[in-house]
Parts: sequence; C-alpha cells; structure tokens
Amino acid sequence: MKYFCLPLFLLSFGGDARAQLNRMGVLISNQTVSFPVSGAPSTVHSQFHPGIDFFVQKTPKAGLRHQLIYNVSAGIQYHRFFQTGLRLYAWGDYCYQPNQVWQFHAGLGAGYLHAFPNYERFKQDADGGWEKVPTLYGRPQFLAGAGIGISRAFRKSEPNGLRIEMRWRSFIQLPFAGSYIPMLPSNALMLGLSAPISNKKGGKS
Repeated sequence: MKYFCLPLFLLSFGGDARAQLNRMGVLISNQTVSFPVSGAPSTVHSQFHPGIDFFVQKTPKAGLRHQLIYNVSAGIQYHRFFQTGLRLYAWGDYCYQPNQVWQFHAGLGAGYLHAFPNYERFKQDADGGWEKVPTLYGRPQFLAGAGIGISRAFRKSEPNGLRIEMRWRSFIQLPFAGSYIPMLPSNALMLGLSAPISNKKGGKS
C-alpha cells in the first residue's frame, strides 16, 4: 500500500499546488532488461518488449525557458519471457525550452509496480511436496527511474497544442527476488503524443 500512495504524494509535493493538470498523453515503449544508462541502446536493437503508459501532466507556468513539469503515469509493460508489470508512478522533469517548438527534459520518478511472472513458480508445502503458485498473485515492487527526453510541437503555430514526445528512461524495481536478485534494472525507449486538457468552459487549460 505504501508503494501505491507514493506517486500521489510526489505529485502533490512538487511545484505550486494551485497549478492545474493541463496536459495528457500516451507513450508507447520498448523496455529491455539491461544495466541502467549503459544498456539503453538495447532498446533499439534488441528484442521488442512492448509497453504503454498514459499520463496527466502539471506545468506550473507556460512559456518559460526553464521550468519544472510534473506528471503521474499509469501503464503496463510486457516482457514475453519474464514478466508483465502494471505500474503507477510520478515523474518530475526539469524542462529547457529554447523556443516555442522544442523542449528538452531531464528528470526522476518513483512509484509502484505489480509484477506478474511470465514463467511457472512453485512453492514447497507442509508435506514436502511442491505446488504451483498462481500467476495472478504477482509481487508488489518499488519502482524508481531517471531519464531524458525531447518534445516537439506538431505545428509551429500551436506550441501549446499537440506535441510529439520521446523519452529514454532507466528503471530499477526492487526488491525483485530477495537477496538472490535484490533489484532488476531495465531501460525503456518511449514514443508518443501529448495534448492540452480542455477546461470546464470548453477551452484549453
């Protein structure tokens, strides 16, 4: 439960609490199990392990060259030989915006991951025999990450409208398998779109 509450705490902690959630988006990813940062190129040439994340974003002030951006993401990641993970996490980015078209991001995130193994597991019963552990049980995990990214306005005339997003993130999940494998690193290449959220009056926030 403490892992589940962490993303909401991080989002409320950062920035001006009066800032509204003013954007939403989706990211399609390929995520590979590899060393943080140094293993990032494997997301391009290794096997495809798909994922998808939906996010809502809070930008304290628009139009500034330097600003902090916060979002909460929820998604799923599938590794066909390893695990299926449901994740909920918060992310904070430092954003450098040299002009209205381009944005460059660098940030950190943390949250909750529930991992469902894509392989058979067994446990020993009181009689010394072995019984299969149902896959649906899964395991709660802590998720932390760091990454960089680029965002570009789809139209130069609408810098606050639809934007093309690219993120390269390194994640660590723990405790993965107790003392045997205390943590599991992975890297993700994420591509997607973001759009402004309409306010109650029907305009853009």
